[in-house]
Amino acid sequence: MPWTVSSQARLALSESAVPFEIPFKQALLKIPHLAIHQFATDAYGDRREFHYLSEGVEWFCGTTAQALLGDADLFYDCILPDDRVRLSRAETAAASSGEPLDLNVRFATQNRGLCWCRILSVPRRHEDGSLMWDGVYLDATSEIEGRRQLRDLNGLLDLRLNSRTAERDRARASLTNMERVTRVGSWVYDPAKPTLEWSESVFEIFAIAPGHPPPSFAEFMDYLPDDQRRYIEGIIDSQDCERTWEYKLSISRTDGSIRTCWTEARLERKEDGSGSILFGICRDITDHDTAEVVSKHSHKMEAIGQLTSGLAHDFNNLLAIAIGNLDLIKEESDKESYVGKRCQDALSAAIRGADLTQQLLSLSRRESVRPRLVHLNDLIERFQCLLDSTVGRGARLITNLGDDGCTVKVDPVQFESALLNLVINAKDAMPSGGALSVETSLHHVSEAAGEDHLLSPGSYVLTKVSDTGTGMPKDVIERAFEPFYTTKKIGEGTGLGLSMVSGFAKQAGGDVEIISEVGRGTSILLYLPCHLAVNEIKSTDARDPSGDGAKDYTVLLVDDNPAVRNVTEMLLRDIGYAVMTADSGLSALSLLRHVKADVLLTDVLMAHMTGPELALAITEKYPEMRVIYTSGFGDDWETSGSEFHLLAKPFTKLALSLKLKEAINSPSSIGVPTRYPT
Repeated sequence: MPWTVSSQARLALSESAVPFEIPFKQALLKIPHLAIHQFATDAYGDRREFHYLSEGVEWFCGTTAQALLGDADLFYDCILPDDRVRLSRAETAAASSGEPLDLNVRFATQNRGLCWCRILSVPRRHEDGSLMWDGVYLDATSEIEGRRQLRDLNGLLDLRLNSRTAERDRARASLTNMERVTRVGSWVYDPAKPTLEWSESVFEIFAIAPGHPPPSFAEFMDYLPDDQRRYIEGIIDSQDCERTWEYKLSISRTDGSIRTCWTEARLERKEDGSGSILFGICRDITDHDTAEVVSKHSHKMEAIGQLTSGLAHDFNNLLAIAIGNLDLIKEESDKESYVGKRCQDALSAAIRGADLTQQLLSLSRRESVRPRLVHLNDLIERFQCLLDSTVGRGARLITNLGDDGCTVKVDPVQFESALLNLVINAKDAMPSGGALSVETSLHHVSEAAGEDHLLSPGSYVLTKVSDTGTGMPKDVIERAFEPFYTTKKIGEGTGLGLSMVSGFAKQAGGDVEIISEVGRGTSILLYLPCHLAVNEIKSTDARDPSGDGAKDYTVLLVDDNPAVRNVTEMLLRDIGYAVMTADSGLSALSLLRHVKADVLLTDVLMAHMTGPELALAITEKYPEMRVIYTSGFGDDWETSGSEFHLLAKPFTKLALSLKLKEAINSPSSIGVPTRYPT
């Protein structure tokens, strides 16, 4: 019922001993589902007795007021047991405090079933301690059911709201994860707001903690170069809301690194017409750009390798002719004569040219790792010319090669590539010139050094490359060996040089260390484990085996270059071998139908039939024949089966003699080249 009814009832039934006013009483009686009551109890709240009940009480308990006046228990028996207990406690509390009683209870009858009754009653205590209660019974069923339905509806709305909130949170989390995986972030710039709106991924791109507030537009612009700031300002000034703007940003992050971001943005006018909002996405494409640079570099090196390989082959054939003829002239000349000395100088220069050609050929292509015992000082001395040309005139190259007396087991090409990387980095660190030094020495690590030392106990050959350049701060040193990390501009460096040097050193059992001071220069220390002392290496017999059983063997020489074939034939005859020559594989097979040979000395690349194809055809019929391959492509080869004999062009008479002796004294089985330069 409305509260006005209960207020009127409370007012009408206040602590007045005056009997009910007839007009007010009659008005209350006209209200449906309402009953006026007056009952008395003793001082302890027991022995209830109705003094007055209006006929409306029958609505609640299904019993007439007349019957209830004679037996109050009939009224209370219709109240549910739990509610009777609550009512008794409420009456006791009201009687004690003198405050009105206001309680909802449930009635159960056979005719109406369950209904709610609101009891409003005011106690009055008499002098003898007994109590008189005046009030009304109101039907509260509709009100309470309405509240319950409203509560259920609110609960349903809460469930739906929570479900929608959970869906939104899942969608937001999915979007955040997708942004993190794809390194794509979203942002909004509203000139009316003090800061930008950034998604979590944008914070990561800028290396700013997500809990940190986004920067203002002016602070954001500080991350960018001047030309990119002007570009963004131009977008905003254009007020072009029809176009999607796409551009690259080079961001100088808070950690000192530079990242490249691809950004797409649009302008959108506000609904109130007060201006425009710039919103968009940005994606970190640094790794993609770096990979693209590496890929281009790889393709360029592959193209250079193919070009260099072809040139080297032809050049080595020319050098083979020159060296072979000079070797023959030297044999016929007095070493101390003018011709003998000039011949020796020319021969040394030609051999040096062959070494340089081999180094360029090795550096221009990827080779499988072929570690062997080498003396680093010898490698560096052979590599000196290339290092000099790399450093150029802007810096001064100093070499100080110590007498370490040890060898290391490495792939010579890998070492030369690592050294070249270090020298290039040192040169780049000295834009204004300076001193660049390459030093070697023997370094010992004792057992007392402990597990925390960079290297395991033992002896190492140390190669130190130092410069007097800009130096590195501590944070750059800590990341210097990370793949793709570079402080150079995009396109000027791949960030792979030092990581490749580190990988090479660790693969060889050593390590790399950086010592640097900003403004004073950098030293990079490359440690490689010492294997054998030089005097422990079994030296190859360098004695010319001419006449040492050579006359007992016949060599089948196959080469499609007439000049190379002629000079090689003269060298073989000068050593003492019997020689048969052929200009192709088919001609060689034809010769073997009539005569026998002990050794096949064949070029690799020939028209119609390659050297390996010829060797397979011959050794199937003559398995005891030894095979030696000659090639102007260097020694970038792979084999299946046992090792094969390879003589790289150009070669001297001594090298030819030693290779023949090696082949003749080896088992008859041969390996077959499965991959070789073409």
